[in-house]
Amino acid sequence: METYESARNRVVHVGGVRFSYRRLGRPHGLPLLLLMGFRGTMDHWDPALVNPLAARRPVILVDNAGVGRSGGEVPETFAGWVRHYVDVLEALGVKRVDLMGYSMGGCVAQLLALAAPTLVRRLVLCGTTPSAGEGVTRAPIGPFNQLKDAVTNEEHRQAFLDTFFSRSDLSQAAGRAAWDRIANARADRLPYLGSEGARTQAVAFAKFMDPNQASEASFDRFHELRLPVLIANGSHDLLLPTENSIIMWRNLRHADAQLHLYPDSGHGFLYQYADTFSALVNEFLDRPAVGGDSGSRLRRQNGYVKHAEASRHAQVTKVEPSDAGSRASESMAGKEWRGKTRHGTAWQDQGVWGQPHEQCSLGGPEDARNRSCTGGPGSGAPAPSGGGGNE
Repeated sequence: METYESARNRVVHVGGVRFSYRRLGRPHGLPLLLLMGFRGTMDHWDPALVNPLAARRPVILVDNAGVGRSGGEVPETFAGWVRHYVDVLEALGVKRVDLMGYSMGGCVAQLLALAAPTLVRRLVLCGTTPSAGEGVTRAPIGPFNQLKDAVTNEEHRQAFLDTFFSRSDLSQAAGRAAWDRIANARADRLPYLGSEGARTQAVAFAKFMDPNQASEASFDRFHELRLPVLIANGSHDLLLPTENSIIMWRNLRHADAQLHLYPDSGHGFLYQYADTFSALVNEFLDRPAVGGDSGSRLRRQNGYVKHAEASRHAQVTKVEPSDAGSRASESMAGKEWRGKTRHGTAWQDQGVWGQPHEQCSLGGPEDARNRSCTGGPGSGAPAPSGGGGNE
């Protein structure tokens, strides 16, 4: 079985464009397609995240046009990114996938699931945002510019630590460890996408967030998504604000959606908590389907979407440091976590916010001061259960 470190670079030609990709993990089963974010290539995933996923299923990595080892030019719209991903899967003979998108890749994943609903079985959205819409928070431009303007390896490393992780000693130590894992995983590692391609990616993101182009984006179409969705983020994402992950969860009313937030972390939560998060993704993808994943059995009950026995829920995740620089999941049975939640424009101390595996409502406007760990969204009442060749 090929791992992240050992997977071969392969190539497939579609429409005159040369696309580089890798297949790793188990040889059989429904593949998981991973979509990377801003300036990243296939070489910028964390093996501590990818290898546990590949141990349970086939995993496909693709450099989109103009990125990494692929030819062509970076598309100026996310719809163009989607077309390339769909075309590559078709050329590889892949008819159905699970889909995981990170950061900008999460924006693209939303559009791919909307454009090709029969292609995507389950959707994982990590550290990402919906397009412009009611309640969506605009991110400060400074952290993004630090990533965009990085040129040297040290500038990229510093931008990674400054914008992906919190300022705490533990989070910064986790960031340094993640950087080293990513940097040393492959001898043939390529650098980040250059400045010209990065500018084009930024243009595509700006169009995605333009309210005047909402019909080409995701926010106003969330009602069309009727598949299981896992949304996850850090507690304080500087690049794509955590509040927007909550907005996505609230608006996926017809999906079997769940939200998980990780403490003392930011945009790079999936690297900081690689072991915990990969286990969560595996559990989500391996969960037995109830009546199929098409959404045909979704129904409304007392204002909530119910999907047979599955419950639409939000969950806060408690993780304690096991040693200096690493983190391990701790069973929280009978324990409580003092956290923070959003009220208006400020984070306020909520005291006890949640316990493990409880279904935690983040509330609606009428419940802004009473955040329940047993209710559903927008209510204080309990929620019902719901052919390429080798290069």
